[in-house]
Amino acid sequence: MEDKTKKIIVGGFIGFIMVLSTFAVIFSGSGNEVETYRYKDKVFINTGYGWSADINGLKITIETDPKELDSIEVPDVNVAQLNSGQKVYMTVNPEQDGMVKSISYFNTYVRPFVSVRWITACTIDNEKCGDAPIRTCSDATSTVKVIQFEENNETKITYNNNCLIVQGKEPELTRYTDRIILKMLGL
Repeated sequence: MEDKTKKIIVGGFIGFIMVLSTFAVIFSGSGNEVETYRYKDKVFINTGYGWSADINGLKITIETDPKELDSIEVPDVNVAQLNSGQKVYMTVNPEQDGMVKSISYFNTYVRPFVSVRWITACTIDNEKCGDAPIRTCSDATSTVKVIQFEENNETKITYNNNCLIVQGKEPELTRYTDRIILKMLGL
């Protein structure tokens, strides 16, 4: 076979491969599609580590797929209600350590929007509390708000008499905490 003929065959073959590659890219997509979901008026992006959205200037990341959130019942409470008091006590039982993730999420995403004094407290007197005050829902008033996390077999969130109770066990508690965070931030 002549050199000229070989060059034409090889050139044609390379051209054919390039055309096929172009079609493969066009029809298969770039592979960088991002899963998104509009929840209320915010677009959440699946990051692989959770669902993120910009809410009131803060990037919020929740674990729960936003498609599942409406099935979770939470009370109609928001940050403005916490800010209507003079201080907020975030209180936990130090012997119940199975809620660390939910408490951390709540502190990370709600606390920045609370403009009144935020005080960490305990529900019982315990050496793990150090000098932290002892506060429960019985201490809540119109000027003193209480947020009480507690481990419980039943997962639910209630808001009565200026006290928000977030109770349950992980992993279900994380789903409820994700929902109440968004509710408190206006979603």
